[in-house]
Amino acid sequence: MSIYNHSNWKFDEAVAPIFDQHVRQSIPAYEGIQESVVHMTDFFCPQNATVVDLGSATGETLHRIQARHQNKDLTLIGVDESREMVKVAMGKVKGDTQYCWVPNRIQEYQFPEKTDLVLAVLTLQFLEPDDREQVINRIYSKLKKGGAFLLVEKVYAESGRIQDIFNQIYHDQKEQAGFTTDEIRQKDQSIRGVMNPLTQEDNEELLERAGFKQTEVFMKHFHFCGWLAIK
Repeated sequence: MSIYNHSNWKFDEAVAPIFDQHVRQSIPAYEGIQESVVHMTDFFCPQNATVVDLGSATGETLHRIQARHQNKDLTLIGVDESREMVKVAMGKVKGDTQYCWVPNRIQEYQFPEKTDLVLAVLTLQFLEPDDREQVINRIYSKLKKGGAFLLVEKVYAESGRIQDIFNQIYHDQKEQAGFTTDEIRQKDQSIRGVMNPLTQEDNEELLERAGFKQTEVFMKHFHFCGWLAIK
């Protein structure tokens, strides 16, 4: 069974078991993104911090955060509408009570009051723009003062020529990672109308409109961009 269905990419039972391998092949900067995100949690995870990961997938990021803060009593909440992904995530942590897995749509999730840290790593790009803005607004309203939002997105370049260069390099990197030309083409077709990237400027405008005044890019790799936004 192919995981690439035309204009119908899903994180389902075909994708969940191989997701960790797939994302490492698909995102050339993936390890760097994960390391950067986890290191920044040092500044936003006090002893009893609440961390929410939107689009938590197989729980990889939360698992890394827990390993880095083993001596703290963190509440780690993973939100993902794919029940198949949640099952894989639960299997990784084997009933550890620090984790709470919420199989729900991000648009409907109710954040805890005074959350310390919210993550959205390559997640909001799958939401419609209106839904994305509403989610970011809710994140800001529920973060405690001094809390942070770590956002990583695939973005469009402002220039068509630069976008074309980035796309070609991205495809080259995928081939080097082991994907065939057909698989790269099929993946591109499968995310039509499913992934909705914005430009870097558009993302920054959403953060600003939500209320974030302290915002900085912490990584940029071709058309992948990450922001640290502090309330």
